[in-house]
Amino acid sequence: YSPAIKKFTRAVNHVLNKKWEALYAFDAEVTQLEEMYKDEKHFIESLATGNMKDVVTLNVCGTMMATRRATLMVAEDSMLAQYFDDSKWTVQGSFPPVKAWTPDEVMQWVKDIEGISDDVGSIFKENEINGSELLALDKE
Repeated sequence: YSPAIKKFTRAVNHVLNKKWEALYAFDAEVTQLEEMYKDEKHFIESLATGNMKDVVTLNVCGTMMATRRATLMVAEDSMLAQYFDDSKWTVQGSFPPVKAWTPDEVMQWVKDIEGISDDVGSIFKENEINGSELLALDKE
């Protein structure tokens, strides 16, 4: 922080000092935004290069969203934090990305969806629907 300016009249000094305070506050905000940008850039680069180690992809009302595991664990006592803690994450993190699923993995995923008949999973397998094809399917 810059030392207070005392060269001018009291009113001018007050205005100049307020401007300095505003500039320092703005500088701090810009620095924080730059750090957030670096985090976002790293997150996007991780997704682009396939480094999904701590990235969680969620289906939220039909919209696929990705976030860091740490974000889901902010509230330490929450169910999400418990679900994504280290003891469970190791097992969960070993699954391949959806686009790499085999027809067998697609079938198992469909069978695990509550309310969908096991026959649907078998139909997917019979038609050799793999992960890439599953992602390309449309509602129509």
